[in-house]
Amino acid sequence: MADKAVFSLAQPPYRLPADEVARQLDTSLDRGLTRQEARRRHDLVGDNALEGTGGVSIFRVLFKQVANALTLVFILSAGVLMIRYWSWPWHFPTGPPISLKVV
Repeated sequence: MADKAVFSLAQPPYRLPADEVARQLDTSLDRGLTRQEARRRHDLVGDNALEGTGGVSIFRVLFKQVANALTLVFILSAGVLMIRYWSWPWHFPTGPPISLKVV
C-alpha cells in the first residue's frame, strides 16, 4: 500500500463539477482509464476494499434495536398483560354480552 495521497482532490468530489474531478484525477469522462493505467493505479493503491474484520453480529444488531427505553417499556407492558391474561382469563372477556329481546 503505497502513497494514497496521489489521487487526492483539492475539495471533496461532490463539491466539484464532474469534469473538474476527472481533470484532477487525470482521467476522461468519456473513455475512463485505460487498462494499463487502471492496473498501475491498482498496483499503487491496492484493492478497493474496506479494512476491518468482518461485519456486525446479528445479536448485536438485535440488541441495539431493542435496547432503548420506550421499546423496553412496550415489551414489559406486553409481558405483564400476557401474564395477567393467562393468570386471570375472566378479566379479559371476549366481548360485551349481547342480549336480544324478541317481541
